[in-house]
Parts: sequence; C-alpha cells; structure tokens
Amino acid sequence: MDISLRLRILIWIAVISLWGGMLYQDVGQSSHLGTEIFSKSVSGGLSKEDSIDPEKLAQAGSAAGKALAQAEQASGINSPSSLDLITPIKGAEPAYEQTSQTPSRSRSGPVEDESASLSAIEPAAPNGFFLIESKHFNIYSEGRPPSQNFISMAEDLHKNLMLDLASFSPWAEEGRVSIFLFQDAKSYHLVTGRPEWSGGASEVSERKVYVYKSQELTGILAHELCHIYYDGFYIGGHPDPMWLSEGMATMIQVERGFARPQWLRDNLKIIGAGGGYALKDLMAVTTMGNAPTSEIQLWYAESYSLVHYLFREHYPSMFYRFSKYIRDGYPVRLSLYQAYGMPFNKIQSLEYAWRASLTGKIPSLSAAD
Repeated sequence: MDISLRLRILIWIAVISLWGGMLYQDVGQSSHLGTEIFSKSVSGGLSKEDSIDPEKLAQAGSAAGKALAQAEQASGINSPSSLDLITPIKGAEPAYEQTSQTPSRSRSGPVEDESASLSAIEPAAPNGFFLIESKHFNIYSEGRPPSQNFISMAEDLHKNLMLDLASFSPWAEEGRVSIFLFQDAKSYHLVTGRPEWSGGASEVSERKVYVYKSQELTGILAHELCHIYYDGFYIGGHPDPMWLSEGMATMIQVERGFARPQWLRDNLKIIGAGGGYALKDLMAVTTMGNAPTSEIQLWYAESYSLVHYLFREHYPSMFYRFSKYIRDGYPVRLSLYQAYGMPFNKIQSLEYAWRASLTGKIPSLSAAD
C-alpha cells in the first residue's frame, strides 16, 4: 500500500478517536447535570403578600415531573429531551409582567458601594425542577432540563444587556441570576399568584426571575433581567420611580429582546401626535391598580419613549448620573438638572424637549416597523 495512503488512514483514525473521546466526555457530563433533582424548596424575597410560596413551587414541580414521566413512559422514551425555544413573533402582544418592587431601603445619605451587597446564596431546586448552571445563570426548569437553545438565548441576552447596563450591575460579570422556567402559564400563575396578564416576575434583592415558555419568552426575560440589573442598582438607596424602572425595562425588551409589539407602535403614534399623559401625571403613577388595558399600554409606551430619549438621545454617562442622583435621594427635577444641565431645570422643560424630538427618531415609529 502506498505510504501516503497509509498516513492518511492513520490520521483519520486518530481524528475519529479524539472526536469520539470528546463526545463521550461531553455526553457524560450533560447526563450528570440533567438528571440531578433536588428536594429543598425556595424562599422568596418579595413582600409577604407577593412572595413565592415554596410549597406551591415544590408541588407544581413534583406534579409536572410525574406527568412528564408518565407521558414519556407511555411513549417509550426513557430520558428527557430538550425542548427548543419558541422565538417571539414580530407584532405579537406580550403578556404584561408584574415585577416586585425592591424591598425597603435606607433613605439617608448617598450610597458609596456601587455594586450593592446582594444575596449570592444559590437556592436548591424543588422536587420536579432540574438545575442547570451556565456562566451567568442558575436555571431551574420545571419538569425537564432546559433546552440548549434556552441556555444560549439567556447568555446572549446577558451579553446584550451588559452593553447598556454593565455600569449599573458590576457584580453581574461574576455573579449569577436564578431563572425559574415554568413549562406553561398555568404552573406559573399557580405558584407566583400573579394576575392572568402577567408573563414574568422578578425578585430584585434575591436576583430571581420567574417566567414560563411562550412566544414572548425572549422579550419578557429581557424585561425581567433588566429589572434585576438596573433596579438592583438602587438597593441601599432610594428606589427608582416606577416610570423609570418600567420604561428602562421596556426599552431593553424592545431593543435587546427584539420584542416590538403592535400595541407599542400604536401608542407611540398617539404620543408622537401630541397625545398621552403630561409628564407630571406619568411620573406620579406608583401602581397599575385596576386601570384599563388601554391606559396601561399607553403609560408603558410613554415611559419607554421618555427613557429612550434620556438614554439614547444623550450621553450614557448623563443617564448614569441621573440614576445615581435618584438613588441618592434627590428629586427627579434636581437629578435631571444635575445630570443633564440646561435647559432641563424643570419637568416642563424636559417634556417640551422630549416631545419635540419624537418625530422620526423613535425606531418603533418608523415606516420599516
């Protein structure tokens, strides 16, 4: 046999052997992680009336695990398979999320520690939940391990969010966020107690996010992670006002979660034509209560538009200083002036400049959308 042919055969044998060894090691590690089920429950960090009931969490996960096992046994499947992530449909209306407000904070003096000391304790997974660790997340998935698509999507979101939020959450490079991924809306609502329109929730001080599989999952996860990364900046100081918190999260949902629903476009057109709320009324809102959906959507759209203007139409360092002044206890008007300077010495001046900037400048208003 020709020497060159023999060498080629030997090289191919070596390559195939090396590939097989790597594959075996990778499959073995994935199998070990994917089959671990922990029995301890999780304690929530919300207010008493909003906290996640650990017993409900454990019961829901256990029931889901049994149902999945029965279904797989009946179909002859011996091991759980990953579910592919369903990507959001452009123009679909996402469910609103209800995010827990950050727990009570000191209201005296500025905060020196920019990173804010947060709990880094990793909770164990309840019965029926699988724990998979990625670089930046502890993912607790109900019923079966999370798909590789979901893990990759979460990590990609983290990278994209850090482009805007790294200065607000320096801990996020090394710290982790816990994501509780429910199989469906029924389990999510049962355990969290959130209203029917809620698509996600977060516990800022505990760095926990609760979501379920849906077509809006990517955008909602981006929204809730923004609350963790941005609202967490205010722990230890004054809380950020609701319009700032939700406006920022909606902007991240739109731009980093690629979720631009039709209701947002429609309401931005109303605002661009001079409609919407006066800023003093927008900023006075502290809860949605039982407001009609149309009013809630308009409020979210206007909060998004205003934050977009403050963040995208000016230097990011100005928005950071504005946020820091809010955290340090200064009122919005004074924080605005200290961060942005003239002509922003009053809320009315901000409203005039913001409304004058709307035409053709908000991406969601463009003809391409």
